[in-house]
Amino acid sequence: MARTRRLDPARLRRRARSALPKALSRRVDSGLAVALALLCLFSLAAPVMAGASGVSGTSDGAVADRPSLTPAGDDAVRDTTDATGSFGDAEYVTSAGDLVEVDVSAGGSDPAYVVVGGDRLSDGSPTGFLDVLRVTGDTTITVNTRLLGTNASTDAVYASDGASVSSYAHGAEHGPETPVEDLDGFDDLTLVDGETGAAYGNLSALRSAVDVGSNPAPLAPQRYRLLLGSGNVTAHDGTIQLEHRLDRADLRLTPPAFRERVDVYTALADDVDGAGSVDDLLGPARERDAITRGDRLILGFEATGIWGALARAADGDPDDRFGSSGNLSTAALNDLLTSDDGEILGEGVSLTIRQTNTGMNEPPTELDLSAVTGDTDAVQAVYGPPEDLTGHGDGPTPSAFYLVLDTDAAAAFDGTLDPGDEYAVTFGLDGVEGDRYRFDRSGGGPADPFAAASATDPDVDEQFPYRALDEGDVSATASFSIRAPDLSFDDVTDDGVVLVENGTTVTLSGETTLHPETELTAEFVADAGDTPTVETRSVEISENDTFSIRAVLSDVPVGSSVSLELYEGTSLYDTRSLVVVEDPNDPTPLAIDDAPGNLTIIQGDSLERLSVDVRNDGHVDGVERLSLDVADGALTDDRRIRVKPDRTSTVAFSRVTADLEPGEYAYSVGVGDDETNGTLVVAPGPDWEPDEEEADGEDNVIDDSEDDAANGETEDDADSEGVDDGETGADSEVDANDSAAVGEEGDASTGVEGDDDTTADEDGSDADGDGNDADGDGNDADGDGNDADGDGNDADGDGNDVEEGADDDPSEPRTAIPLPLGIGTREAVSGTLLVGTMYIADHWL
Repeated sequence: MARTRRLDPARLRRRARSALPKALSRRVDSGLAVALALLCLFSLAAPVMAGASGVSGTSDGAVADRPSLTPAGDDAVRDTTDATGSFGDAEYVTSAGDLVEVDVSAGGSDPAYVVVGGDRLSDGSPTGFLDVLRVTGDTTITVNTRLLGTNASTDAVYASDGASVSSYAHGAEHGPETPVEDLDGFDDLTLVDGETGAAYGNLSALRSAVDVGSNPAPLAPQRYRLLLGSGNVTAHDGTIQLEHRLDRADLRLTPPAFRERVDVYTALADDVDGAGSVDDLLGPARERDAITRGDRLILGFEATGIWGALARAADGDPDDRFGSSGNLSTAALNDLLTSDDGEILGEGVSLTIRQTNTGMNEPPTELDLSAVTGDTDAVQAVYGPPEDLTGHGDGPTPSAFYLVLDTDAAAAFDGTLDPGDEYAVTFGLDGVEGDRYRFDRSGGGPADPFAAASATDPDVDEQFPYRALDEGDVSATASFSIRAPDLSFDDVTDDGVVLVENGTTVTLSGETTLHPETELTAEFVADAGDTPTVETRSVEISENDTFSIRAVLSDVPVGSSVSLELYEGTSLYDTRSLVVVEDPNDPTPLAIDDAPGNLTIIQGDSLERLSVDVRNDGHVDGVERLSLDVADGALTDDRRIRVKPDRTSTVAFSRVTADLEPGEYAYSVGVGDDETNGTLVVAPGPDWEPDEEEADGEDNVIDDSEDDAANGETEDDADSEGVDDGETGADSEVDANDSAAVGEEGDASTGVEGDDDTTADEDGSDADGDGNDADGDGNDADGDGNDADGDGNDADGDGNDVEEGADDDPSEPRTAIPLPLGIGTREAVSGTLLVGTMYIADHWL
């Protein structure tokens, strides 16, 4: 409904009196004078209400003093009282820098005008923008708010749907400085002053009348009035009005929003290549940051205020306007992100994907959208509606976009993406606290929309056009890694044979890096049994990187081999060998079949005669660790053995040397869960003799209780200063240089902890290393290897130490290994000598 201007009666009476001739005014009576005055009043009311006038404005569009006016012609008054029209909504909302659709119905007014801006905010300040559109018919206008106030054309700024739309400020062949009479398509437009009725010459003059100058930057987030009507466009009381106003709406630009999060997804190539919407893209995708090479990497971002620039970068074709969801040109995205070339310059939007775990002197692999050539599925961009940033617009502007990258071809990177690579993703808007984006106005007139001052002035930092004075940079980050495609079964032998239980329904399981949407089928081929069988099953891949295959193998005999073939579609993906067993958790139960219970070895000889038979009762090759332990770790061996199914293997510990003092020692041999025990008797060697010191002290050997009493000591005293009772081996410090035994497959096994030539007592000294025996009488009664029976001789009676040629420092303390025989009586000593003598005789004979 048109608004009626309120008229000042006193002002109209003054105009009426001045318009009447003096002679006539003297001759008419008061009634006639009143009638004539009213007639003149109505003759003057029309131009006053229309406010027709003419203007001459400043050349640069800046706000000027009251412009000069020219009289309006007779055609300034038009009969448009029958015009009709309306907006589709009372308010249109979008983020500053984005697009918004405005529905206009102007079919009942030909032509109709839409005034954008030209009003004042509630605090009295001007909105800072003014444009006049000429619209015919009913249409939807897509307004690119990033381009308002620049030198962009009407088609780029006000893309219309069907009807004709012309812009005074954004004409292809004209601009705000063009005189009204020279406008193409505005033949009936009149710009008048509502106070004087004079006409303005161009839009710049009309702008200055309402304190609107040239735009130094893109339109700020605020409210801008939209007027629809017909007739003259007038400037009155600092605002713009239409002679016949048909409807009003408001365009509200909100501050752009930014989501400080990057979403990372992965999907199979066949599922998302060519996706035309977000639903098509994310439906088969999975949110995860470990990306299997060959799959698609999908990165999701969300921001508003960037879509007007993206639309312009996509060549500004009005037919390429954004819908609710669709494909985005990667070239346009590259232009938006590029600050040193391309059409979009200095927009302050950045996106980097950079490798973070490079090797020494290796350059990191980085995203390079400029390397993308032609139409390829290796790189896609899809936009969609808001996800988290809601309430910032009525559309059609989206806020989310997704970059889809092939991790195998790596067409958008400057290098390859290899398994093990790790990457950081950063999407951000630049901001400089205390400064704002501004156009480069060095050329005069309306600015190029993307000619930022930062592009030509090195002292101006690049920044996003809508960051506030108190706002700096803002960014969103994420990370992802590349891994190799893999599928590994749980029950597998060292040879890679998959073990499967014999049963009615069995399940094979394992771990995989394959995408859950991967479609695999498994074929089990079994030729054993009465009838060969072929069974096809699907492979179930879960969200937690595991898989399972259910199969029926009850008719396959235990121990039989089965061939497993995995297919992805019609292509062979992998093949595996299976063996049916009774228990996949223990498929190769190795056991010790035979081992000597007691064995006598000459001191210094190898343990070649200590051999065991290991049997495999399973159905596949058995590989286990076979271990030997003598005297609680005094001698050890550990080797890896392999035994064929239903076979027995004999293993001898030939590379282990009996580097122990004469005596009896417990030993154990174990494989898997089986273990056997025995006794190892170490007899003195032929060269084992006591040293001279032991021979000279023969008379001082403790051989009876009288000697103990004479020295003031008992048998217990002899032990009190030597080795603790109950110890079966020496406390020697030895290493394993040459005492390691090697298994059948060449694995080095740890042997005794001692040098090659060392024994428990390397220098023949007593237990405490001072050259004396335990009781200080020069003899040895504690079994440290110097004198076993206390008579001054060693165990074999030759008066020499076991290792006569030991080259270790004799001053170092040593610990003796006592013989586990009765010591302290003549009977025990005599028995020991007799056993040793008989063994030596038997050995040498």
